[in-house]
Order: sequence, then structure tokens, then C-alpha cells
Amino acid sequence: MQERRDHRAVSDNSQQQGTQRVKNLDTAALRTVINAVDDIIFVLDAEYRLQYWNGSLESLTGYSADELAGKNALELIPEEGVAETKNKIADILDGATVHLRGKLQAADGTQIPVEYTATRLDRPEQTDLICGVVKDLTAYKKREQRLREQTERFELLTENLDEVVWIREGDKKQVVFISDSYERIWQRSPDELYEDADAFLETIYHEDRDRVTEELTRADTADLDIEYRISRPNGDIRWIHDTAKSVYNEVDESIQIVGIARDITHRKRREDQLNALHDVTQSLIEAESRSEVAQIAVRASDLILGFDKVGLHLYDAETEQLEPIAHTQALERVLGGEPPTFERGDGLIWDAFNSGVAVYHNEIQSDPNRYNDDTPFRNELHVPLAEYGVIVFASTSALPFTHNERSLAELLGANIRSTLRSIEREELIATQRDRLDELLGIISHDIRNPLNIANGRAKMAYETGDVTHLEPVIDAIERVESLTNDLLSLAGGDRDGKTHEQLSLDECVADAWEMIEHEQATLSVEDALPTVSGSESQLRQLFENLFSNAVRHGGEIVSIGVGTINDGFYVEDNGPGIPADVRESVFDMEYSTAEEGTGFGLMIVEQVVENHGWSICIEESKSGGARFEIRFGTQKTPKTPNVDD
Repeated sequence: MQERRDHRAVSDNSQQQGTQRVKNLDTAALRTVINAVDDIIFVLDAEYRLQYWNGSLESLTGYSADELAGKNALELIPEEGVAETKNKIADILDGATVHLRGKLQAADGTQIPVEYTATRLDRPEQTDLICGVVKDLTAYKKREQRLREQTERFELLTENLDEVVWIREGDKKQVVFISDSYERIWQRSPDELYEDADAFLETIYHEDRDRVTEELTRADTADLDIEYRISRPNGDIRWIHDTAKSVYNEVDESIQIVGIARDITHRKRREDQLNALHDVTQSLIEAESRSEVAQIAVRASDLILGFDKVGLHLYDAETEQLEPIAHTQALERVLGGEPPTFERGDGLIWDAFNSGVAVYHNEIQSDPNRYNDDTPFRNELHVPLAEYGVIVFASTSALPFTHNERSLAELLGANIRSTLRSIEREELIATQRDRLDELLGIISHDIRNPLNIANGRAKMAYETGDVTHLEPVIDAIERVESLTNDLLSLAGGDRDGKTHEQLSLDECVADAWEMIEHEQATLSVEDALPTVSGSESQLRQLFENLFSNAVRHGGEIVSIGVGTINDGFYVEDNGPGIPADVRESVFDMEYSTAEEGTGFGLMIVEQVVENHGWSICIEESKSGGARFEIRFGTQKTPKTPNVDD
């Protein structure tokens, strides 16, 4: 007992002052204070009997004061907690202060979560009393349960996210949470970050590490928004976009940093591909021929887009075929030779050409309309190049083309189309420029000569009074007039089809024949000619020039025939014909097979044909004369060699 009294005596000055203040309270006041406390305050004896309690015990358990008086406190403990409680009471009687979480059992059997704090109550007259405080944890447990449920939902949510969610303590720099996506993207275990937060920096690509370290240091005071590269254990490089915000406490201190890291490797690769395609577009713009365009396009498909089996086919209007103009060597190796030429309607490639829309064929081996029954390819993407042709991307893999691959291929196709149109315009401009140069040559020579003759003979007539000198003057003027009319026909005309209308070729033929002096010539129209979209004045000029050419070169009696052919019409005569070795040059400006005429007649015919997007060729008629065949199509496109990988 003396030892315990000595223990009570060892107290600091503040305890003595506090005790003195309590002594100044009377018993009634003290009881009022104790009963006002929400927590349970109790006193037990060594036999576990309740000696004192406040009203909170009655409120919490539902027992009355009479029921609690002298009650064994162990009866308020669920059976499974009695043994531990006894052990703790023994420790208390030995002088220990005990903190314990457990449960109280209410009068109705309800078990209430509580937290005990108890110690021995030393009094001079009694040393085996225990006093303590019991805190109701029901609200805390509910909050704890809600927090647990929220945590479970949070973890479930992050498990299904492609992004990595991470949480780091602001002051200790310790990682307190990282989602499972980290292992999938980084190819590393999250455990190493829980053990050492700095292990994260070791995953950063060495060229980005210092920059990321600096940004993470600033993340305590500013939002994080950064892109960087990481190195996987196998050496692969991935691009990451990381954003984070700080969480602050009530005194505005950063207590946590919450971030989301996204794998943006595909986006970065697409950006690189788009930049590379921009450079390719510049190369396409600088290309000078269809062949060069095809070579650049096929090479870009392989090196930039990753398609190694590519073929580019251009349309030949004369043969109505899609002919290979460029392809990769990988495609040739798989095919065992050069890509085929596709006849009209053969193979799926025509679907894209006819529709003008890219067509993707997945599992092409099962498509009944495939060109080759034994095709080695599983996937093909056919991208049309407008009226110019189709570029084909093929794969032997069962994996389908991704949306990104298809969109980039179509973007390249659009650039090819634009370039081919540009080259076509440049060729037209070059042709027109050459024609203008020829016109200037004619103006400076062919018109100047008759004007010189007219000038000289007119002076002679004026000086001599001899009117016979005027006849050559009249001839020279008529020659200049004829040249002028032909030059106007060549320089004018509707080249873009803006004034085209539906016309009957029969009416154009009849109108043109009325303009021809044909006393010794006959015209027969063997078939009903088709109705076409065209320029009335130009088509009438075309027939006039062909009829005039036949009359001029046909001899004494000329028979001219007009009729239809497959996708076009013809004009033929029974004259001497045109030798095969000069047929390609008769449309040249300077060519003329007779002393009469300007030499422009057939050139004007060719110009009208080109203005309508048609084609013309010269054959021999059945009677040995000239036969001009005009088809409603464009000129043949030349074939060019394949392109290496």
C-alpha cells in the first residue's frame, strides 16, 4: 500500500493544480459534468461489478439504472470477448493503462462497436477499483465502412481504366496507391514503387529524366502536365502523358498528389507519320511525272505507314485496264512476279475505282469476287485515285488493318490524287504553251509572208496601174483570213466543259455538211449517231474540218461515211489515205499534205477531241482512204517500272 501511495505522490505540478481545482467542485457539480459527457464513464471493482457509471451507459445499452446496479460488467461483453477482457483487467490491476477495441452487448442483444481506455483507480481506502472511458464507435465504423466501400469502388474503377492512376504523399514523396495499369504499360511491378518512390525515375528515358524530375518537384505547388518517354525492361520506348493535381489540407499544405498517366505512343507515332507524310507531300509536289509520283507514294507506304506490300495501278482509257505502274519488292516476292493488269470488271479493285470510295476487304480469301482464287493475302485496302487509278495495300496477316492505318492510307491516297491532277494541269499548260509558241511562229511567218506579197503587189499595181497585180493581193488576203479563222478556233473554245449541253451528232453532221463545197463529194451516215454532252460550235467545227480534209485530198469524186463504233463514232473517206508512218504527226500544227489550206484543220480536230475528254486515232478505211475513229475516253497512260522497297 505504501508503495502505491508513493506512486500517487509522484506527480508533476500541473497534476497537483488540476487535482486541487477538482477538489473545489462539490459532488453534485462533478456528477453534472460527468453525466454531460457523451462517452461512458464507469468504475468497476476487482470482481468486475459496476460501482459507478454515468447516464451514457444507460442510453447506449438500454439497461436501466436498477439493472446496472452491481451488475457484472462482463455480462455487457459478448461471449467471444470475455476472456480477452479478463486478461486486460488483470493487467490494469497490475498498474497498466489499457486501450482496447471491442463490443458492448445491449439489452436487446445488439452488439455495439466501442473503444475502451481504462486504468487502476488508486484510493487510500481502496486500491482494487478500475475506472475507464468507453467511446461509441458506431459512427466511426459506419464512416470506416463507407470509406472501405469507396476504396473498393475506386480500386474496381481503376482496374478497368487504360490509364494509370497514382497517388503520392506530398511531403514524404511516398507512393500510397498505383493502379494495375502500371504493370501493363510500364511492364514493371508496382511493388517496387511502394518500396522506393524514386524507382519511378529510373523508368524514365534518359533524355527526359532531368526534365521530369524538375516537373515532379514543382508538382507540390503547381499542377503537373507533361509528356515524356519511358523505357521498358525489354528496351521498348513508350510515350506517356502525365497530369496531376495537389490535394491541400485546411492550412493550405499539399498532403497528396493525385495523377493520371496515359500511354500516348500511338498518338505520337501518328503525329510522326503525319509529319513524314507532310514531307512526302512536298516530294510529290516536286515530282515531274506520273511514274515519279507512283514511286514516291509506294516507297512512303512502306517506310512511313508500314505497308510493305503495296501496288499502284493507273487506268488506261484506251484498253480500259488498271495497269501496274509501281509496286514494292515485298509484294512481288509474295506474288511470285509483277502484279497483274486488271481487265474491266475483273477483281475487287474495280469497286473502289468505280465508286470513288476506299474499300476495305477483311478476310479477302473468303470473298467470292476475289481476283485470284489462291490469293495469299488476308486483308486488302483499295484506295481510289479518282479517274487516275487505285493504290492497293495488302497483308498476309490475319490481323485486320487498324482505323489509324486505314485513315493514313486514305490520306496518302488523297495526296496522290491531288498531285496527279496537278501534273495533268501542268502537262496541259505545257501543251498550251507549246501550242502558243507554234502559233506565234505561224503568225510571224505564215501570216507575214502573204502580207508581204500583198504589200508588194499592191505597190506595183499603184505604181503601174496594172490591175492584174491585185489578184495575188486578193489571194494573200484570203490566205490571211483563213489563217486568222483557224487561229481563233485553236485559241478559243470551251476547254473545261462549262458550256456543254446534250447534242445530237446527227444534227452536227448535217449542219457541218451544209458548210462544205461538195459538188464532187457525197456523204452517207450509216447509223443513227448518239447524243452526247458537248459544245455545239466545236463539234460542228470538228466535222467541218474532217469533211474539208477529205474533200481537199480525196481526188475528183469523194465518198465520205459517218457511223458508230463501240463507245464512239468514225469519219472515213475513199481518198488516198494517210501513210502509217505519218499518222501520229498529222495533228501537228506545221503538218500539211497539200499546198492548199492552213495546216491547222486536223490540229483543230484534235483540240476539240481533247476539250471533250475523248480520244482520236487514224486507221485505214475499207476503200483504202483515211478513217478517223473518235472514242468517248481519254488517251492511254504509259506504264512505268516497279519501285524497290
